[in-house]
Amino acid sequence: MAKSKKLSDFRQQTMNANKHTERGMKALEASMNEVGYTAPMIAAADGEIIAGSARHETAANVFG
Repeated sequence: MAKSKKLSDFRQQTMNANKHTERGMKALEASMNEVGYTAPMIAAADGEIIAGSARHETAANVFG
């Protein structure tokens, strides 16, 4: 069984082409508050996020 990880174990991508807008981040936060968080985040073995950096950032703000 894989060891559980905390949000703090991961870090944002160093080269992320997706620049998240303030409007988009607020919409994501509202959605997470309303329905929760079920989409996966993909990360490399060293903890660098490959997909899901906005979800990671928002989850830290919404869920602590």
